[in-house]
Amino acid sequence: MRTHSKRHLKILFIPLTRAKTSERIPMIIKILSKHYDIVGIEHRRILYIHGKITWIINKLALTRLILMGVKLGIKSRPDLIFCEEPDYALVGLIISKILRKPIIYDSHGNKYLLCVRLNSPLYYRLYAIPLDIMLAKRSTLLLVVSEHDKKHYIYQGITSKRIRVIPSCVDLEEIDKARNGSLKYMELFKGKKILLFFGTFGYQPNLEALLFINDKLAPALEDVKDVEIYIAGRVPANKDIVSMLHKKVNWLGFVPNIYEVLHAADLFICPLWKTVGIIVKVLDAMGAGKPVIVSRFIKEGIPELNESNAFLANNETDFIYLTRQCIKNLDKYLQIGVQLRKIIAMNYNVDVVEKKLIKIINELINY
Repeated sequence: MRTHSKRHLKILFIPLTRAKTSERIPMIIKILSKHYDIVGIEHRRILYIHGKITWIINKLALTRLILMGVKLGIKSRPDLIFCEEPDYALVGLIISKILRKPIIYDSHGNKYLLCVRLNSPLYYRLYAIPLDIMLAKRSTLLLVVSEHDKKHYIYQGITSKRIRVIPSCVDLEEIDKARNGSLKYMELFKGKKILLFFGTFGYQPNLEALLFINDKLAPALEDVKDVEIYIAGRVPANKDIVSMLHKKVNWLGFVPNIYEVLHAADLFICPLWKTVGIIVKVLDAMGAGKPVIVSRFIKEGIPELNESNAFLANNETDFIYLTRQCIKNLDKYLQIGVQLRKIIAMNYNVDVVEKKLIKIINELINY
């Protein structure tokens, strides 16, 4: 329930989403809606697909989005504009100048790092990197997900006083509620050691992780009895992956509540190598108290991870070795999940992040 003193503050959110997931923006909207009036533009998420036609279509869509935003801004008279990612933040910056209102740019990850790691095409780099830096400099505040991202923005000339670190978060209460729904998966997994990975496989790093799991990790586990890998998520219509899966890899498809599956699984694996920011699916697994086997760069966004509480792989060969070691001594390592859940409760649970975010917003508008 909202506190009475903050009832009249209004935030224009671009883009507004009604999704109820642990992804960053739905969680931020959930937090802000408890304290402020939220208005916004519901818009199909601008996809960062490296295809020229798709990219051009997205840029043309920005003009319409700007007009919609200005119209809504004049009508609703917001006190603050809150935007994610460069394209939406560009729209928000224009609206903020017209309405003379402060704007928060929520960067999910430094775009220079992202472009380098994804080996993005030149035309996209020439657009995304300068835009990201310009928005970071001209927005009232820049939100970043980690100290690692903050350092990179400072290297690019953004003053530290303009930057605030707000990590992504999960809701331990929601995770715990899913335990009852996990019974059907426990029955499905009965008598087996289950490795789980999930994601949206229209996103290239997730797809590459899936291919590694199927083509390299699963064959390397063929001699290990009673071990199976389960994959949950959506695959683009033009990708025929499911029919090509290794015999140790099982496809769950889209799962309405991934926490139900997490509770029933034994290990969470995340062989992502090319993305940036905080990987929320790792926070999900930690919140469910599961041991995690991840690529070492995940530590950039979750610095509390180390060799005593997680399996951090330097490369694909290392990932396979660590997976085999973890499976071999599974009973020993299950207790690690308790440590990981404590990290979530202290630093990444929704109530912790909520206090930080609300304080930042109230200080920004002197409310």
